[in-house]
Amino acid sequence: MLEHVTVLIGVAVQGKAVGGVIHQPFYNYKVPGAPLGRTIWGIVGIGSFGMTISAPPTTERVVTTTRLRPSALNTACVEAMNPAKVIYAGGCGYKTLLVIEGAANAYIHGSAGVSKWDTCAPEAVLHAAGGSLSDLYGSRLLYDADVKSGNTRGILATTCHHDWYLSRVPDSVKNALHS
Repeated sequence: MLEHVTVLIGVAVQGKAVGGVIHQPFYNYKVPGAPLGRTIWGIVGIGSFGMTISAPPTTERVVTTTRLRPSALNTACVEAMNPAKVIYAGGCGYKTLLVIEGAANAYIHGSAGVSKWDTCAPEAVLHAAGGSLSDLYGSRLLYDADVKSGNTRGILATTCHHDWYLSRVPDSVKNALHS
């Protein structure tokens, strides 16, 4: 589980995530003799660096989601995607990297609870890599001083087919997050 640990630094300008650093201090900790740790970074409009960007699985749908904050809403949202496999993981940065590096088609957090300080850096790195991160309604997250620190409308991160995943979010989940 140490590979789930990330240190996140996000930069937002005029409320939008534009730059991010995701450091994994324990990357490769299970590989004898391999260098320990890695740093991934991205700037929107320039690119993402420090990792290999890979296409998601095409033969099966793989979704990653929280292992620490299970809820009926999150379960309903994940199940609506009809995944062949679910990767339960910790850390927004780690789950976003699973999407960017092609281990998962989508990262879904189908309930409130992920904070802005958890999403800014991963969102910027994902956007710089050509992906999308939004709430479960399809709206971009805002990072200006006047917004709440919590993301109360869920999270969806993908490198492709973002609209398809949004279309599968159950109305029951959206209604519960809206209230």
